[in-house]
Order: sequence, then C-alpha cells, then structure tokens
Amino acid sequence: MTKEEKQALTARLFAEMPELPEALGKDVRKWALKERYLFYTYDKKQGISTAVCTNCGKTVELKRVLRHTTQERLLEGREFRAVCPACREVGVTMEAWRGHKGLMDSALYMVIQAGAGGCLWVRVLEVRRRYPDSVGPFVTEYSERLRVYLNAETHEAFRWKKEMVPDMEHCYRWDWALSGIVNSNLTAEDCYRFGRIQLKENAETAKELAKTAFRYADFLKMAKEHPQMDKIMYLALFAKNPDVEKLVKAGFGGFVAEKCSAGRGSETSAINWRAHDLKGFFRGESRDTISALRRCRSLREAGQYLCMKKLLGLGVQGVDFGKARRLYEYRAFIEKMTEELGTVKRCEKYVRGQVSAAKKAAENACGRGIMRIPREEDIWNLWRDYARIAHACGIELSGKELTPPDIYKAHDEMTELHRVQREAALAAKRKQEEEGLAGDFEKRLVVLQKFAYERGGLLIRPCETPHEMTEEGIRLRHCVGTYLHRHANGTSNIFLIRKAEEPGVPYYTLELSKELDRVVQWYGYEDNRNIQKDPAVKEFIGDWMAEIVLPKKRGKKKAGKQAPAGQEKNRQPLAAAV
Repeated sequence: MTKEEKQALTARLFAEMPELPEALGKDVRKWALKERYLFYTYDKKQGISTAVCTNCGKTVELKRVLRHTTQERLLEGREFRAVCPACREVGVTMEAWRGHKGLMDSALYMVIQAGAGGCLWVRVLEVRRRYPDSVGPFVTEYSERLRVYLNAETHEAFRWKKEMVPDMEHCYRWDWALSGIVNSNLTAEDCYRFGRIQLKENAETAKELAKTAFRYADFLKMAKEHPQMDKIMYLALFAKNPDVEKLVKAGFGGFVAEKCSAGRGSETSAINWRAHDLKGFFRGESRDTISALRRCRSLREAGQYLCMKKLLGLGVQGVDFGKARRLYEYRAFIEKMTEELGTVKRCEKYVRGQVSAAKKAAENACGRGIMRIPREEDIWNLWRDYARIAHACGIELSGKELTPPDIYKAHDEMTELHRVQREAALAAKRKQEEEGLAGDFEKRLVVLQKFAYERGGLLIRPCETPHEMTEEGIRLRHCVGTYLHRHANGTSNIFLIRKAEEPGVPYYTLELSKELDRVVQWYGYEDNRNIQKDPAVKEFIGDWMAEIVLPKKRGKKKAGKQAPAGQEKNRQPLAAAV
C-alpha cells in the first residue's frame, strides 16, 4: 500500500468513525481510574477532619482523626482508608498540604463502538488524572494512543497509532499513522506499550458488539475468563476469520487466548488459524484426537503431542500425552535414528531392550548397592549423547555401532575416547605455546637466577621452562599455568618452592611483583583451600625477601624481613614475617 493510498484510506475511515461517548468521564472514573482519595485537613479545636473527595468532588466532614498515607505505604499497598459520607466510596486518606505532591494516576482505557456498515471501532485512550499542589479541581487528561478498525464481514482490520511525523524542516508533530494491517503475527508491543488496557465490561459494550458480526465472538466472556489475553488481537483474529467462534465454543478458548497473547515465533502452529471447521483447525485429526486435545494445558503441549503422535504413532490416552511431553526434546534425534534404522519401531524396541537390561542388572546387583532403573527418556538421552560424542570424535556410526548391546558401556568408552582426544589436542596446543616461549624463559632465567636460595630444608628458584610452569599448575591444581606469557615478558615473576630432599616435587608456587620488591601471592596444593599454609614456608619466604631479594634489588645491605602473601610494601623493610 502506497503512502497516498494509506492517506486516502485513513481519511475515508476517520470520516465514518463515531464520536466518543458523552459519559466517557464517568466511565473512566468507574472502570479505569478506580482509585479514590480523601485529601483532608484536621481542626484540632473542633476535632473534625474536613476532606475533599476525588470521586464526587465534594468537601465533607468526618468526625474522627484520619491518618496520612505516605508514598511508601501507597506503593506497598498498605493504605489508610475512609468512607466518603457524600458518595459512600472508600478512598485513600492523605493530608491536603502534602498528599498532592508528585501524585498522578494513569491508565489505558478501551472504548468499543459500532460504526456504519457493521464495522467495529476500538479506541485506546491514555488517561491521566493530575492533582494540584493545593486543594482544588482535579484535572483529567485524555490522549488517544491507538485506533483500530475491524470488520468481520469484509475481513478487514487496520490500526493507527500516534507517531511523530515531519511537519516541516526541523519540526515534527503528532499525527495518526497507519502502521499496518492488524493480523495474527502482531504482538502487544506493536499496538501499545503502556500496560494493561481497562475495558468497560457492562451492558453498553455488549450492545455495541451486538450491532456487528462480533456479537458471536463471546468477547466479554473471553475477556473475563482470560484477563491476560490481548483483547484487540482477539477481535482482529475474529475479524480475519469469524469461524474462530467454533474453536471457542468447542472448549478451546484457552488456545485462542494464548494465540492472542503470544509473540512472534511462539509455538502456535498446532492449529491452522485460517480453517473454517474443527477438523480443518486441527489439520485433519480425528474426532477422538480433537476431543483428547482438550486435556492439553497449552498450545505448546498440544503441538508437542501432535508432533510426537505422528512420529511415534501415539494414541489418545493420558500416558500418550505424557510420553509425547517427555520425548519431544528428542524428536530430531528420533527422526534421525528412524532414517538410519528404517522404522521408529526398531528404535523403540532398542530403547525398551536397554531399559529391560538395566532392570535385570539392578535385580542382579541386589545386596551390592542400589541401581536406579532408567526410564525410556533416560535411554534416549544417553543414546543421543553417545551419537553426539561419536560425531565430535570424528566417528560416523553405522551398522551395529548405532545400536551397541550395552549403551551405558558404549557411552563410557566413547566419552573416554573423547577425553583422550581432547587432552591430546590440548597437549599439542600447549606444547606449541611452550616451544614459542622457551627462548623468553631462558632470558628470564638469566635475570632471576641470582635470587635462588636454600635454607632450613627448603629451596626457592625461578621457573626454568614453560613446560615446568605448566606441570606446576597441573600437579598443584592452581592457575600458574596461565602465567606463561606474563612471566615471559617480565610482567610477573614466578618462583618455585621445593623441599630440599625432593627438589623435583612441586610444593609451593610464589609470584613476585614486576618490580621484584613485593610478594604478590604464594599458594600450595589447590590454592590451600582445604589446608592452611605451612608457617615454616611463610618464615622461609620472609627470610628470603630480607636476605636475598631486597638487598640484591636495591643494592644495599641486609634489610628486615618482609611479610609474604601480598602485603602492601612499606618504605622501611619489615622486621619479620608474621
């Protein structure tokens, strides 16, 4: 549709649109802005509270002391309330001199009106009620956000929403824009983004609907039973295909409501929404199947059942619905295995056989432990993982490899093969990285070798090769293996602490700062999560820092000991490690 055609259509339909009802303000107060307030002042001498009611606008007297509702209590739903003597409405009590500040009520209100030619107009108004700083008239503002034209006889549905359109250069104005045809693929975000729409659910709305073909839509009943349903989308769906009424009356109103609430990409394909009878809606399914679908709680569940029914040949019993729900996750793998084995019955026979074998193994293991008997979906999951791991290992399964006699054993063997391959690949990658850094490590060793030290059965020396650092991290189970590049470029300095009697066995790993004047961290096995650090090693590090590192770094005589474990550097050497 061109821009000129949109403008002509808009002008023609807007000219036929009925005016808003005269009782709009009253309806808004009743159906949209439902909250009432009593702004009061208290006369201590007379002991009377004088309040202004926002519902009737009258000033009334209440012969008791009222309590002020703060904004915090209002948001938490713990308001203080009182009854207006004039209109008998219950209102939230607030002090007049401070209750108005920052207070504003807003809501969206839907107006449904019948137009000429059997059409229906839906207009969405954003309503705001402002309260002045002093007691006075309360202003209610109306702003139309959406206009929808629906015609179930001509199957037309159009919508307009307020948008900023260019008026002239560097100037914009609000105007109605035909933003597209209302169809079943639209989401609520496309129509409005202001929250839930309030609706006048009384006889007048029913009268307006009765003037059009929408009298068969059961609109008010659907809106009441499914309050989260997008009401505009439901009317648009009915306008496109009035036979949706048959779905509602057949007991599938929940499916229709879900369709009208779902966004793009949602699983609503279980039903053919363009059909004209129940068999067509459910794509030729039998009467028994359609009747059984009423037990589904959602369109998603119905879609799962219909998909798996066709794949597995399920019946209409409750167990069939449960099986479809459990195995739906494996439908792609079931289809693949069906192609490989020829029929789905062979797949199911293999799965049942594995379940029986596991059951016998559990019975034979009596007295040696408890073995859980797997379900069919457990075997499907294990079988799928077995095929995935085989593919990751570069193995194309065929013949008897597709159906191993013991799926548990085959899965474990394939997992072990994958682990070996993965470790081999990591080792090759690690070896390549180590060979690239070997030269840099040799240069760093020349610089750091002077800091080697031995005393009291312990020794400390710099890390000599990349492979040695990697092995240190693996055997002590900490992260020093990730410091290869940092040590090679001098950003960090890694030293190894050993027992003198076992110089080749990792014991502790230490990191010095870039400036070689501070211990950044030192850890043993698993970063000492389960055991405390050895105090003897801590004292050894303090002696090493005081006698070797700091003097050689600063070119001075022996300095005091430095406390290890990443303590902040002092201007004066530390006396001892504590």
